[in-house]
Formats: sequence, structure tokens, C-alpha cells
Amino acid sequence: MKKTLLLVCALCTLFSSVIYAYQNKKPLSSSQKPPAYLIGEYHWGYWYMGERLTLKADGSYTSGSHSDVIDKDDPTGEKRRDKSVYEWDGERLKIISTKTGTPKTVETYYSVPWDKRLYLIKNGGYGGVYDFVKAIRKGEEPCTPIGNNAFMVRGDNKDGVPRGLPKLPKAWMPLLKGVIPVDTDIPPGDEYTKRLAKAANIAAKSRDDKRAVKYANDIILRTPSDMEWWQDYRHDAHIILGVAALRKGNLSAAKEHLVQAGMGTFKYRSNSPYKELLGGLCAKGERQAVLEYVNAYGHYSGEPKKMKEWVQEVMTGRIPTLFEPE
Repeated sequence: MKKTLLLVCALCTLFSSVIYAYQNKKPLSSSQKPPAYLIGEYHWGYWYMGERLTLKADGSYTSGSHSDVIDKDDPTGEKRRDKSVYEWDGERLKIISTKTGTPKTVETYYSVPWDKRLYLIKNGGYGGVYDFVKAIRKGEEPCTPIGNNAFMVRGDNKDGVPRGLPKLPKAWMPLLKGVIPVDTDIPPGDEYTKRLAKAANIAAKSRDDKRAVKYANDIILRTPSDMEWWQDYRHDAHIILGVAALRKGNLSAAKEHLVQAGMGTFKYRSNSPYKELLGGLCAKGERQAVLEYVNAYGHYSGEPKKMKEWVQEVMTGRIPTLFEPE
């Protein structure tokens, strides 16, 4: 009886081992696979480097990086490619890398919907959700992060401007406290200040002064006055604020913004309503302020012959064309 019991136990152990081995050779169960909406190709990076991750319905994935910098030791890019399996526990996606010759690694991502977009965000810490929220706070309205793979966006729904805020896991929601979504009339992209300047100019030209002033002030708050890189944005912002002040009849504020616009570097191309500001000030008897601005631009552009022409135009009541449109 005792021998029979031992034999039965041994057979049960062997049977369990066989079942375990069989189960681990099978494709992932439905509970391990993500729902159909998660299947697809995800991207991170920008124009000269980045990575692609493709989740397949059978529980496998492929990934690969791209770069315009040719690696002479690996011109095919094979070292930067990977394929293996993933697991899904209903909330987290585990990317399991089993590349030959390298240690097994597991990277965990959370799926985060944001309006029509779908992101994969690396689990916690810096380089993950903090970078994602930081990008939103900056107004970057992230499509693809720069410099790391903290978060990826599914490639077939990365366009357009997402409304509202992303649906982060409950534990992360406090990170979004005080975050204001980007206005929907500002187009998507990474360079928020550039997009903000474009929206400010459009608002000013359509005489939506409330929105134009809001955007222009935001540009000035975001751009250090002592950095030349930002001066062209600050120039347009002060022109827009000057126009808004002029429309309200605040001549002193309009003059002050023109002075501020002329204090830094200038843009060679600009869609700002500078002609309205210069013409309005001339009409109000503030020709000297306009001449000082024109002289400042003339010295910056290094075109003394044109500067004489511009000054002559102002003196005869005309407003010169200083900038090419963008």
C-alpha cells in the first residue's frame, strides 16, 4: 500500500511537470495578452533617432531603434533589434527580452489613454511617468519623447491635439494636480514655445486680443530674457502685446512694448502684426519711437542702405516691410 502511494505521488509530480512544461510552451493565455486595442506599433524618439515597438496578437513583439548616425561596427543595426514575448496582467505590460548572448531583461509599461491617443509609460520613477507629466506641464503635449524611451505613443493615433488629461493609474493621478491641458487651437508637436508663438500671431491677426495676450505673456514667462535663443520669440510677443495695448488706447504701454521688442535680437522672418503697431504709433504722433525701433533693426540686420530707405518711408508716413513672412 505504501509503495503504491509513493508511486501515485511520483506519477502526479511527473504529470504536473509535464503539464507545466506544456503550458509554458503554449502561446500566452487570453489573460496574459493585452486587449485588441493595445496591439500595434509604438514609437518614441524624434527625427534622427528613436525606437519602434510592435506588439503582435500572438503574444510576441519586435523592437528596433533607428538612427541617422551610421554605426560602422554594426551597419545593419542588428544589435539594436530585438524580438521575444510579452505578458499582460490586466494593467501592466511586461516586455521580456531574451536576446542571445545577453541577460534576460524585463521592462514594465503601463497603458495610458489620452483622448484618442494611447501611450505605454515605463513603470514609475524618473524616466517614466514623471517625465511624461513633466512634458505635459511644460505644454509639450507629448507625442514622442526626446532622449529616452520613458513613454511611447501608438503610431496610428499620434496626430491631433488630445483633449482633457491622460487617464493615469490611480496612484499617479495626484501628479496631474494643477495641470492645465494645452488649448486645442495650438497644433501638436514638441517645440511648445514655437507653437505658442504661432497661435499668438494668429489670435492677434484675428483680433482675439484676450487669447493673443494670454499666449504672448506665456511666451515671455517661458523665455529667459538673457538668452539669445529666445529673443525672436520675445520680440513677437512684445509686438503682439503692443498691438493689444494700442487697440485699447493705452499708448504708453504700446510704446513700451515696442521698446522691449527692439532691445534684443530680431527675427528675419515674422508673422507678427508689427506694421499695425508701427502704423498706429505713427498715427498717434509717436514717430520717434518707431524710428528708434527701425534703426535698431537696421543695425541688427547690417543693411545700412535699406535702413536709410526704411527711415525715409517712416518720415513720409509709410510703414516699411522689415520682415519676410514665415
